Amino acid sequence: MARRYWLVLLVCATTLTSGTIALAQGRSDPKPLWELLGETRVGFAVARDVVTVGQSYSFFRNRSYDRLRLTADRGEVKLQSLLVRYINGFEEKLPLDKSVRPGASVVVELPGRRSYIAQIEMTYSAVGGETLGGMFNQWLQPRARIFGLNSRIGLSQVDAETPPNWTMLGQDTVSYTGMGHVIRLANDEQWYKAHWFKSLHFIVSEGKLQLDDLRIVYINGFTETVLVGRDLRQGTDLAVELPGERSYLREIHMNYRNWPGSPKRAIVKVYGEGKSQ
Repeated sequence: MARRYWLVLLVCATTLTSGTIALAQGRSDPKPLWELLGETRVGFAVARDVVTVGQSYSFFRNRSYDRLRLTADRGEVKLQSLLVRYINGFEEKLPLDKSVRPGASVVVELPGRRSYIAQIEMTYSAVGGETLGGMFNQWLQPRARIFGLNSRIGLSQVDAETPPNWTMLGQDTVSYTGMGHVIRLANDEQWYKAHWFKSLHFIVSEGKLQLDDLRIVYINGFTETVLVGRDLRQGTDLAVELPGERSYLREIHMNYRNWPGSPKRAIVKVYGEGKSQ
């Protein structure tokens, strides 16, 4: 049974304690396959439509995606952007500016492996609906279908079992040459009022990295720092306990390095843990 330790963050102080390391079991990857996530009929003016996946947590336990594919028929769809919304409320916007002709498709790479997709919102315009033959031709309303390239592997056990009181704050794919990353939160007042966190969780879902320290910056400029100095492998959940409930986080600075010789670029995700539901 994996043991769990906490990094405790003290107000106005830099504290070094033990972190958490929980290793995922090694396994060979099965062949990925495309699966339909949803479809919608699109209008002829610039508009937004939402494709709702409508699946529960259990559906995604053995599913994760690194690419989406959008196909069009009965007309051309001019995509401007996609907004991917996850079950925990986290959103990622993917600008596209691509045209998909009838019978064609476009593949969109996600910024890392993803799962637990709740909705995909499309901003688009559609033109040139095909016509039916016969005495009276009829314009057909274009249809867009969205597929995900399913790796047929769930995310790490700790990631797959993310409880509902965790909110995803951001993630990063560690570059081979990079020395750190800043996750910036750009939320409105209502979001902050509804999201207070007692701890942060840093989950590594792929690869391995060396995490040196963290710095949390709040909207009012107040800064809290924690030293880590640990090697984090796939499946690690590094928990940083906050001194009381916190909100109004503006930036989370992660000072890290990709593990030398690692065949994969590490992916680290940051969650805020709120009150138990």
